[in-house]
Amino acid sequence: MDFSIDEVENINTQQAIYIFDHETQKYHNLKNQAFEITLTSGVYGNRFSLRFSTKQSTKEFTNNKDDVRIFYSQTTGILNISSPQNVKSVALYNILGQMVDHWEVANQSKQTIELIPKNLKTGVYLVKIKTDIAEKTQKIRVE
Repeated sequence: MDFSIDEVENINTQQAIYIFDHETQKYHNLKNQAFEITLTSGVYGNRFSLRFSTKQSTKEFTNNKDDVRIFYSQTTGILNISSPQNVKSVALYNILGQMVDHWEVANQSKQTIELIPKNLKTGVYLVKIKTDIAEKTQKIRVE
């Protein structure tokens, strides 16, 4: 498997871009060189993530029953978020890291939030949720 940057658009040329390997807990700077890794056949859906910093400023969510859940409905176009924590904000980024939508949802005591993103084209997006205690970023696909 090979991760590399062919071209960047509308992003600061000084911005670092990393692939983070969750299994090895290592960052690989894609601005310096391509990252290559040999993997056995299989699905690696949550092993790698795109990062723009090597710092972790907040706690990571754990995968348990109290975790924040994110679901995008292809039929209704609604972004559904459920969280036992108080959600402060939600941001939607395209795969280049550009913010395409943002919602301030502070002071909502709901455990389920429904948001309608505007003008989404087919592609992969990152949803970043900030709560009172942590942040979570998850990939969604729009078809």
